[in-house]
Amino acid sequence: PQSDMQEALVLGTFSGVGAEAMDFKQLFLHHIAPGLGCIVAFIMFISPLQAVLQVKRQERLGDLNPLPLVAIVANTLAWLVYGSYTQDIYLVMANEPGLLLGVYMTIVAYGFADQKARNLMLHALLFFAALLSVTSLSISLFVKDPASQLQAAGYQAVGVLL
Repeated sequence: PQSDMQEALVLGTFSGVGAEAMDFKQLFLHHIAPGLGCIVAFIMFISPLQAVLQVKRQERLGDLNPLPLVAIVANTLAWLVYGSYTQDIYLVMANEPGLLLGVYMTIVAYGFADQKARNLMLHALLFFAALLSVTSLSISLFVKDPASQLQAAGYQAVGVLL
């Protein structure tokens, strides 16, 4: 299925040529605002990268707290699942780079962390993996209504975010 923007471009109505031109409010709500959200999300996910690259150069974790890196992985994964359920391309596009960056930064930090920090990272990663697995399985098994499944998946993503 085509998005409103794709359909408008194909029909030539985006520029207002056709009778059913997409109004600016719809364009803003369905494409501009979500597109800006993708940019903001990317900036947010890339913000720890300088510190992680410094860890890699210095070959030591130093003062960097690695737990937010693990949380980025869990958060983006939860939102990717929700975005896939809702078929929201902007939600997927906003979180896919975050997942890849989060995995990269987590692995780098883990590689230069001391044993205590590694154990903490491992426990956090296992916690989030278990949380996402158990809640996703529960939604699949016990929530039968598709609309309620979407709502539950949204709650799951927000819960991980918090």
